[in-house]
Amino acid sequence: MPKDESQNAGSVPVTDEAIDETMDNITGDATDGTIGDTDETIGGAPTPRSDSDASDSGHHPSDSGPSDSGPSDSDRPSDSGYPSSVSGHPRVGGDPSPSSDLEALQIKCAEYLSGWKRALADYENLQKQNSQARDDDRRRVRSNLAEDLLPVIDNFGYVLKHVPDVTDCPDDFKKKFDTWFQGIGHIERQFAEAMKGLGVEPIESVGTIFDPNLHESGGSRSEPGKKEHEVIEEMIKGWKIGDVVLRPAKVIVNE
Repeated sequence: MPKDESQNAGSVPVTDEAIDETMDNITGDATDGTIGDTDETIGGAPTPRSDSDASDSGHHPSDSGPSDSGPSDSDRPSDSGYPSSVSGHPRVGGDPSPSSDLEALQIKCAEYLSGWKRALADYENLQKQNSQARDDDRRRVRSNLAEDLLPVIDNFGYVLKHVPDVTDCPDDFKKKFDTWFQGIGHIERQFAEAMKGLGVEPIESVGTIFDPNLHESGGSRSEPGKKEHEVIEEMIKGWKIGDVVLRPAKVIVNE
């Protein structure tokens, strides 16, 4: 093959002998199972490197690219969601330790228990206040009712004190009058029982020493054998509910 006279002086000339020698080297190496290492170029292009060259340099084709056997155990995620090589490291902004969780729960429990105790105490106080208010309402209602009934009871007492004389009346009339009078007494006793059921009690007067908290003086007179300031007569019966006086008894006192 004739030389190309147009090539530059610095380039390597390509001759038939050079080509034949290069092909012989490639063919021989392929027959031996290896391709020889050469830095020669054909037409200025580098020749390929053999597998032995790759192994000698410490680089193996299997080292580049993923392996068919899959990722190694060290690269697989652990149960915590991280590779085993970093599973021992806490995650950024991770959960607090169990001891701090327990302390927080104990504080919360103490707060809830304290609040429950305060609520229970408030509820008990409210029950006492409501009970006291109900008792006051009942006492006020009984007092108002008793005050309205006192004139009726007084009138029954006046009737029983002023019994007409029926001695000269016929026996038939006397019998009817006795029946009527017993009925009046029975009604008066019923009223007294009803007042007692309301907690209203009469104030004892005759035979006791005058008490300005319970009695009202309606006059005085002297009777032998009686103590000084002893009540000798009751003009109007007095009434009370517990320690509350609805109406003081109007009495006559011994001088």
